[in-house]
Amino acid sequence: MSRILVLLLFCCIATQNIRSQNNLTTTYPLMPWPTQIEENGSKFIIDTGLAVSLHGADKSRVQKAAVSFIRRLSNRTGIFLDHGFPLDAKKSDISSIEIHFDDSPILSIDTDESYTLEV
Repeated sequence: MSRILVLLLFCCIATQNIRSQNNLTTTYPLMPWPTQIEENGSKFIIDTGLAVSLHGADKSRVQKAAVSFIRRLSNRTGIFLDHGFPLDAKKSDISSIEIHFDDSPILSIDTDESYTLEV
């Protein structure tokens, strides 16, 4: 009898965890899923003044990815961005998105692809 109660309790807890995870995934459709989300009342507005700036050593590969991101963002939102290419770190006083990186390694199976996103 106690085994059945423990099993039933475990199923209830697991179901609740799955349900709360689904609520977050519908609110925040992110991929890959972050290990932690802290909600606040802030909003990030995408308008024509949005700019991206790069802060790091070798910008070649990151530059290409940032240009691709800006183009996709413009296509998906329908907003023409005044700054269609990433700005140098020196011009970042008008930036809304800043990308900071130490290096831009050649991708391999051992490359650490972890990142932090602060909004």
